[in-house]
Amino acid sequence: MKTTTLPLISIGWRARAARASLAVIVLAILALAISCKKDPPVPPVEPLVTTSPVTVSGGVATGGGEITDDGRSPITAAGLAWSSTNTTPTLADDTTKNALSGKTFTATISGLEPSTTYYFRAYATNAVGTAYGEVVTVNTENGGPEARNTGIEGNANITNKIKATFTYFDHEGDAQAPGTYQWYVANDSTSGPGTAISGATDSIYTIPAADQGRFLRAAITPKAEGGSTTGAVAYTPWMGPIGDEPTTVTFMYNGEEVTYGIITSPTTGKKWLDRNIGAKQAATNIYDYLAFGDLFQWGRPADGHQLMNWQSSTVGVPVNSETTDIKSATDIPGHAKFITVLAAPRDWREDNNMGTRWTAQPQGPCPIGWHIPANVDWKAEMNGEDNTLSGSYSWLKLTICGSRDNKTGLEYMAEYRYASYWGSGSNGVTIVDAVSVSADDNTVLSASIQNLCTGNAVRCIRD
Repeated sequence: MKTTTLPLISIGWRARAARASLAVIVLAILALAISCKKDPPVPPVEPLVTTSPVTVSGGVATGGGEITDDGRSPITAAGLAWSSTNTTPTLADDTTKNALSGKTFTATISGLEPSTTYYFRAYATNAVGTAYGEVVTVNTENGGPEARNTGIEGNANITNKIKATFTYFDHEGDAQAPGTYQWYVANDSTSGPGTAISGATDSIYTIPAADQGRFLRAAITPKAEGGSTTGAVAYTPWMGPIGDEPTTVTFMYNGEEVTYGIITSPTTGKKWLDRNIGAKQAATNIYDYLAFGDLFQWGRPADGHQLMNWQSSTVGVPVNSETTDIKSATDIPGHAKFITVLAAPRDWREDNNMGTRWTAQPQGPCPIGWHIPANVDWKAEMNGEDNTLSGSYSWLKLTICGSRDNKTGLEYMAEYRYASYWGSGSNGVTIVDAVSVSADDNTVLSASIQNLCTGNAVRCIRD
């Protein structure tokens, strides 16, 4: 048998090759292990969001946004932030919160003020925080006028006149123009808008007998002279149920609610208040100072100049003792001082314009549905002739309440033997109608010439 002997050098080479191959394998495994090791996680950040265009119509804004990157964290809230004062609105301002539709969302915002600049920007919130889009600025359009604080003045009884009232407001300050009215009637105040009353399109409505037991309200459409001229319709609260013919009248006078009785004249059938304006009660006799009431300068509003503090049938003190000889340029002097006048024409208004006072607006300080009587009203009560004081007291409760002197503003009553009650008419210059009562000869003069700046009593007759 033949034996082959390999050289030792060959054996050494193979061993070295084997060790080299093993090293390569180990290095490859290490490299693979290193290459398979995961990178550390990237932390989330705030999202990215853009603001969509915003449109405004009729005080309603429509807009939204788009989330372009959630910042590797779920979006928990998205919407619009807006403000009329903060140019970069945030969550601290007004916001909407909207459901996402994919990466976009929309929002609707109502109740925006007209003629106002608003700032909008989209926002999105994730676990890291809240991010905002760019600011979008919009201006709302000119708004129409508003009828605020609507109400009805007057008593809820048949034959009464009631008046729809409101406070005019316009965002741009446009001047008020005459608005429109429509009265409605309903069987109750809860079942619906009611039925429009044909022809009842004035602010004042006279309640007919057919409305007894029912409810009334008015629709008011305010108007402005410029800008958006017509506003939205506003409704007064319901008044009712309407009662039977009233025996009293409740109204506001001198900042307080007062209730006067109603007298039906046996001579004319006309309705009169049972006392002078400002009186505490109906007269119990012609010298009842609690029934004297206040003393007005002709055509002047109840601005405080007329207020009297009667302490007895012979002692009366003006509540405001201040006087001034400065005449007023308008029908509303704007103060409570009694205006004294020495020279003719003895008028408390400087231009002697009589047509805009009780002649054109005969309601004066009377409640809604009542007015200062004209001279013809007084004459009718006297049956067309002068009559007696005792007779006029018996059905009209006239008193000897005196007058206030036009020269000094002090009382002169000739020991309360005389008084005058204003009428609403005039001759357009200096003479106004009044009825004068005298205890000296028990007479009532149904036509009396008075200076406009004299302080006299006021008694009201129903329209």
